[in-house]
Amino acid sequence: MQNVIMTGFYTDQCVSASARDLTDLGSRLTLVDDAMGAMSPEWHQNALQSIRKRYTNSESPEEILPCLDQIAAKLTKKKRGWLSGRHGR
Repeated sequence: MQNVIMTGFYTDQCVSASARDLTDLGSRLTLVDDAMGAMSPEWHQNALQSIRKRYTNSESPEEILPCLDQIAAKLTKKKRGWLSGRHGR
């Protein structure tokens, strides 16, 4: 299973369709709701309501940034471990 963090344009169109498709294909999806929009705030909110909890989680940038920091730290640690362990550096 793949984890995906999504931002984008047109929450009510492209983002909504992509969220449904990715979830149907087995991905775990998180939307950064402040990093997308629609032609009106109402369309944006309605689209988020239609896909939240059924297809995806929705987070604010303040909630998602600490998670991204943790992922980056894990990736950096793995990369260093691989280089130092395998090549003797």
